[in-house]
Amino acid sequence: MEQESTNVPSCLPDELPVFGRLDEIQQITDAIQSGTVSLVWITGGPGFGKTTVANKAAHELAKPEYDRAVLFCSLRSKATLYDVATLMTLACSTNQMKPPENTQHWLLNWSKQQSIEGPLTKTSVEKSIKSSFEVLDELEQKALVLLCVFPGSFNSDAAKSLIADVGSTNAKSVLILLELKARSLVEQLSPCRYQVHQLIQTSVQRIASDKYPELLNRGKKLACAHFICRLADNADLYWGKNTCKQSVDSFNEDRHNFEHFLQILDQEIVGTCRIFLHDFPQKCMYLEKCVLPKFYIVILERLLQSFDSEMHPVHAVDVLCLLGHESRKEGDKKKYKELMEKAEQIHSKHSSEFETKALSEVYFRNSYARFLSHKKDPNENKRMEHETETALKVCNEYLGRDHPETAATLLFAGIHATRRKERSEAEQKLTEALELFKKLLGKHLMTAQCLKAIADHCFFFDGKTEADLDKCLAYYGDAMEVFEDLGMGDNKESVLTRKNFGMCHTRKDNFNEAMTLLTKADRVAEQELEADHSWKISIKIALAILHEKMRNPDQAKDVMLEGLLMGKRLHLSIAKMGNKDEIGEFINRYPETFPENKFPRNVRASTGSRRQNYGFSGLGRSRQESHKPMSGFGRRGHFQSSEREKALEVIPAETQAKNALNDSEREQTTLNVGKSFIKSYFDSFYDEELVTEETFNLWESSTEEERGKGLAVTASSEFFRWIRYAAEEPGED
Repeated sequence: MEQESTNVPSCLPDELPVFGRLDEIQQITDAIQSGTVSLVWITGGPGFGKTTVANKAAHELAKPEYDRAVLFCSLRSKATLYDVATLMTLACSTNQMKPPENTQHWLLNWSKQQSIEGPLTKTSVEKSIKSSFEVLDELEQKALVLLCVFPGSFNSDAAKSLIADVGSTNAKSVLILLELKARSLVEQLSPCRYQVHQLIQTSVQRIASDKYPELLNRGKKLACAHFICRLADNADLYWGKNTCKQSVDSFNEDRHNFEHFLQILDQEIVGTCRIFLHDFPQKCMYLEKCVLPKFYIVILERLLQSFDSEMHPVHAVDVLCLLGHESRKEGDKKKYKELMEKAEQIHSKHSSEFETKALSEVYFRNSYARFLSHKKDPNENKRMEHETETALKVCNEYLGRDHPETAATLLFAGIHATRRKERSEAEQKLTEALELFKKLLGKHLMTAQCLKAIADHCFFFDGKTEADLDKCLAYYGDAMEVFEDLGMGDNKESVLTRKNFGMCHTRKDNFNEAMTLLTKADRVAEQELEADHSWKISIKIALAILHEKMRNPDQAKDVMLEGLLMGKRLHLSIAKMGNKDEIGEFINRYPETFPENKFPRNVRASTGSRRQNYGFSGLGRSRQESHKPMSGFGRRGHFQSSEREKALEVIPAETQAKNALNDSEREQTTLNVGKSFIKSYFDSFYDEELVTEETFNLWESSTEEERGKGLAVTASSEFFRWIRYAAEEPGED
């Protein structure tokens, strides 16, 4: 509630943090600023953020430039009209005194003194609504009861779909709706949009609980089915050419209804909406773009409960892969691993079920390939390539070349090839993917994502000269242009593109442009993502590096500290962060802010300084020289590259590690390091997934530790080659 006077001071609660809802907040403030609206009604289910939105809108309206006082009156736990009216009246009073005792009688006496039409009492309002309800015929009564299940406004199609259930034809449904409007029981907001006032809604629901006890529950299920089917139609529209924006706008128009009824989705309702289960992964991927991550995860978890892995293995695997993707983005690697391993188990057990579900088969293969890539284990490269090749084969044989999932598979294959440093393959796959996306989808979020992937590829391989950087900037700029054209420039989907765009400008020393992009990315991430999120970490680190380059060391340290502490809360080590090189160099410059006991320097990306400290003369070689014997391990330097590669193909990764550790101990005097170094060598550098503490202890006490020592130098050479290359891997983003 606002008053056009600065004589009355604003009375507001503390401002609450907001994640998303920017459009709703802007809609509220614009309506009030226009001066043509006397009331803005915010509707939604429990936990949807109604109070938070109202809080943020109030603080926006209270800004000094608007020259008005804003009064905030919390109506939580106020169940009666008396309490609501009393608090609102007193909030607008001069002294904003506490409510009097017996507010019911106080308000009644006050209302009698006012020159208003009709008594302002709960009793009279309810009697009036009840009288209006009773004069309706049975069909009209049932129709009104059904319309009361909507949490806010609804369109005429939704109304007709519910009214038709009580035995009405489509034409009759329209007449009933118009009759209810004529009796002022339903309000028409626009030519095709209606709503039932909350007071009428509450009264009718109370009446219906006695007269039509089953009708309300049935109405909720009917409405849920309607919006699930509409969600499916929107998803099909989303995957059409140049209709991405239309589908997202359609969702936003009824966001409150979609979000409300998705919360009561169950197996029974899903079973009645076969269209929703057709090409199910695409339906969920569309939903992901429309809602906030936290809400999306809740819906996926609800769906997972609905799909028994024995009865519905294909859909269970779909949801597990979708949930795994969200866990990966959040930085929850443990949960990501659990979900993908469970998906793989179900897929292996029920592989025949996927033979007739080509899209789900492709989505699983792509998801599992990404999971293997995420592990950063060179020994998984062959399987990762196999998964991608299988996905492409299924696409070509069953989905066809001109299918969005074929383009998506090419996109993922190109990203994986970039991470393996297969430059020509990556360029080929990414170029093919972009051509397909443009042909099939036109201006679309996937087209923007593909443009970003090409820009990332160029940035990783070619981001050295001015011309290279200009090429990267052009692709990032094209991607952002697509986001803006789709009206999603402030959406979570644009966050990583904007962040990488800013980093590219940083490398080119365009600091002002970089600051604008990174600051915007940080703001959108704060609004759209959870409090702690891996994307936020990468943005803050990029901002810290930029602040330092702009000679703002204090601000740089603060932002870097904020990002690294968030990483600690997510159990994300520096070694697992995409720009670990720059992080290591940064924190080494400010040891007082980032002490080693709190921020360990055991980062593989910082191996340059570690090499010098430990005296590894062979570690400083270039990639071209990496095949030569290392001076510290010269006993078996006569191994040729082909022999080494052949040996490594048959020796498991863990055995390689144990043999390397074995030989390293025997070369202790040559390396000139202390005894304690042997274990810290692996603790500091090697991947814990390959050499666990348990494995180390088993090796140490084994009577067969001599086994395989002939290949120890080979494993060690490969090990250090891996360390060198790890510093140059493309990031997770």
